[in-house]
Amino acid sequence: MSAPIPESTLQAVGKLARLLWRLVRDEDDPITAERLDEDFVWQTTMVTEREREEALCAAREEEDYGNPLQAYDHPVYLVAGPRQSEEQQHAEPLPKAVRRGLKDGLRCEKATFCLLVLVFRVVTSLDSSANVEWLTVYPRPNFAIIHERNRPFQNIVHSVIRITLGTGKIFILDLTGAQYGHSSARVYAWEKYKKDFVAKPNERTGPRWWVGPPTGITHGLISKWGRYSGAFRLAYSEWIQGFANGADWWRQVSSLSEATLEQHLQRCVDLARDRVKVVQRELAKADAAERSRRASEAERGAELPGDANEGVDERF
Repeated sequence: MSAPIPESTLQAVGKLARLLWRLVRDEDDPITAERLDEDFVWQTTMVTEREREEALCAAREEEDYGNPLQAYDHPVYLVAGPRQSEEQQHAEPLPKAVRRGLKDGLRCEKATFCLLVLVFRVVTSLDSSANVEWLTVYPRPNFAIIHERNRPFQNIVHSVIRITLGTGKIFILDLTGAQYGHSSARVYAWEKYKKDFVAKPNERTGPRWWVGPPTGITHGLISKWGRYSGAFRLAYSEWIQGFANGADWWRQVSSLSEATLEQHLQRCVDLARDRVKVVQRELAKADAAERSRRASEAERGAELPGDANEGVDERF
């Protein structure tokens, strides 16, 4: 059995995961906090009684999601969409915590999927008895950031990575907790995370967390996210091979200074950045090819007179 992983080493694993996640997040983020005040309309609101009842009804219909007893008793920052005129001005700037949270909004599934296998690989190389799982929880948000397309309001679920060590100790890596006003700066012990960030028993009937992703993740998303996940694993493999001690480097991480740790982690991030750029070029080519294919099909369809489309094999 492997020796217990020092918590400092586990924090380093979490830090690496957060740095890698930001590579993808900052490239794909369509609404950045810096642009929000200039380009988008937003408002602070509280959920109306009608919207609350709609959320409750939706929850009752989805038995697997449990039944909320209290829903949306926190401020909601509604991002309504692009600003239409200069007259649309905001009374005050967004709070700093909300501006930070915007970068992670609606991205917890993507972050978890992209980093889950890499975190599993690193942790189990240090503790062969450890397990790393996708965990879905009902959070206790300090606030919520809702985009116009999400109305009426639905129940909030949140994806995190659960790390169970061979000793039985459980930790949570929450890569996108900032979207609810939670800190994502460290790996949390499960009891601490559950106490501070998960819905209380009196706030929800049914399960408050479960192993596995929520519903709504499509095959197309998995295919796209899987390329990022593969890029991270490849970069990690190349990085770890560059050290004489290989994976044993992680066992020595507790003795490294913060500056040295930053340098070591940055090497892996630099490798991953190159891999991510390759993935993004591949995805851009695939998107362009798909658009071209659809345009060609539309042109062929327009050339067929009357009902000539009938009987045409749609595979071509």
